Amino acid sequence: MSTSSPTRPSRRSRLAALVVAGLMAVGGVAIAAPAEAYTACTGGSLAVTATFTQGAAGHSYAAVIFRNTGSVPCTMHGYPSVAALNGTGGVIGHAGHATGYPVPTVTLAPQGFASSQMSWMNFNPVTSGPCTWSHSIAVTPEGTTAVTHLPVQVSICELRVQPTVAGSPHYLGYPRAQLEWIRGGHAISAYMGYYWQQAINALHAGSATQWTPQIAELHQLITLPDAMQTPTQHAEWLHDVHSLDAFFVTPGLYL
Repeated sequence: MSTSSPTRPSRRSRLAALVVAGLMAVGGVAIAAPAEAYTACTGGSLAVTATFTQGAAGHSYAAVIFRNTGSVPCTMHGYPSVAALNGTGGVIGHAGHATGYPVPTVTLAPQGFASSQMSWMNFNPVTSGPCTWSHSIAVTPEGTTAVTHLPVQVSICELRVQPTVAGSPHYLGYPRAQLEWIRGGHAISAYMGYYWQQAINALHAGSATQWTPQIAELHQLITLPDAMQTPTQHAEWLHDVHSLDAFFVTPGLYL
């Protein structure tokens, strides 16, 4: 019996208007053209993902991430809608708005990111008993009707969402790394390492130490052979992709 595992799994790939500021001549005199103006981001121009969950002192946190997939800038303003869903897709609760935060107008450049932080309690603050937990969530960016379902488990106890802000303040470097991880999942085996290295670069750019375990796992994946893995190497592969799929909220992407 061969002690080698199969070839490493791989998967293949599955308007806003901008008024440009400038000068125009009127009666021989140069005057400024209108300032730049952006239209609101539409559901069709936004890719929606989520971060992993982290917790502290009875609360847990995660964020939804918005990426402008269009070719021109667009703006977001306000709170996204977040609904907690049960295993059959039924709504079991809606996130309220976290108050006391500025509500900025955020401009997303092409391929730029914005995010909204979610929080919830891990126990019922009234009874001190258990909370009802979701199987997933449905996110609708503000000003749109586009709904994205994400495999994030949240409690409906004190479920709150903050206003959308530029970038990802609590997860610096994470959105870009997540995007590269997803791209790697749709690449052929020989090209996966390129995207994993880009994910490493993004995590390093966001924090020198925060993502050390994930950077180590990505490095190990790069060093493992594409094919003819030993049982030990295949076990390492499975451990790393399961761990990173959980970290990047992409369950089963590489399997």
